[in-house]
Amino acid sequence: MNRSLLLTIMFALCGLVTRAQLPRIVVQGTGAPQVFTDITTAVAAAQAGDHVYLSGGSFIGAVLVVDKTLHFVGAGMNPDSTGATGTTTLGVQLRITTAASNSSFTGITMGGDVQYGVLTNGSDDDPTNMVFQRCQFMAQFAVSATNSNTSSSSVFDECIFRGSLLCTSNGGTSNTITRCIFSGIGATTNNLGNLIVSNSLFFQAGGSTPGTGLYENCVFAFDITSPGISTANNCIFTNAGLPPGATGSGNIFSQTANTIFVNELNNTYEFSDDLHLAVGSPGANAGTDGTDIGLYGSLSPYKPGAVPVNPHYRVANVANATDGSGNLPVSITVAAQPN
Repeated sequence: MNRSLLLTIMFALCGLVTRAQLPRIVVQGTGAPQVFTDITTAVAAAQAGDHVYLSGGSFIGAVLVVDKTLHFVGAGMNPDSTGATGTTTLGVQLRITTAASNSSFTGITMGGDVQYGVLTNGSDDDPTNMVFQRCQFMAQFAVSATNSNTSSSSVFDECIFRGSLLCTSNGGTSNTITRCIFSGIGATTNNLGNLIVSNSLFFQAGGSTPGTGLYENCVFAFDITSPGISTANNCIFTNAGLPPGATGSGNIFSQTANTIFVNELNNTYEFSDDLHLAVGSPGANAGTDGTDIGLYGSLSPYKPGAVPVNPHYRVANVANATDGSGNLPVSITVAAQPN
């Protein structure tokens, strides 16, 4: 067993007993592995390029500033696929500066708001090559501290937005959104920036407002009445036609919201929903690439359970006491993750 996998298993074991102990954080990379219980202390100790592994549980604090390249890996954000470890929640206001460029976050619920930059003069809010994968955002994500943001770039892949994603910019910020779910306020705005959204879903709850940009292979499960979308290609709409000001081709109109998916009835995403297209849907194989419109199209469909890339713990049983020989019985079932 290699060192990385062994450390991951040890880290998971620490997280299995969160009822009796605090959640654990392992910082691994430049130096020797370090174990923490406080997220602020862990981030301060980490060196640029390190991985910060978070067990299941909640990591609470006030404001957490990330000002170096770090890679945060949680146990997952979907309770249906994290029974052995529990979900990972980062309960802080997260501030990401320009110096944190090339950082990544995966398998984490962000309980507080997230913002690029700490200051209000726009001098530190331009991180580039940021990646958020299989994360859930419960509050607002502001991709700039001010409207002077000119050069940040981010990828959001297989994420869930319960709050708004604000991509306001006066310059060349770039945001790519793939296989994401907007079910909350859900607003996406991107003034004079580059916003590309593909194979994503927009629900009505909270008043989602898709912003200015290119949308392909997306599903809009409510009528859009305000301007926003620039171009829509091969999307599903409940609207009878394109929203105000939009252009595009290959779109499917006048669909009934509660019949678009296999199981989704209230126009609000819940983990128990099945968001595959319903049998007989005109969106089947109707995407720009010949695959389905929605989450389960593209060459890399949405991963059920949103399980992070690190090994997934399906079963984990740790005895409460040692046996007659002084050994602690432990049984763990781990599944490797191809993506």
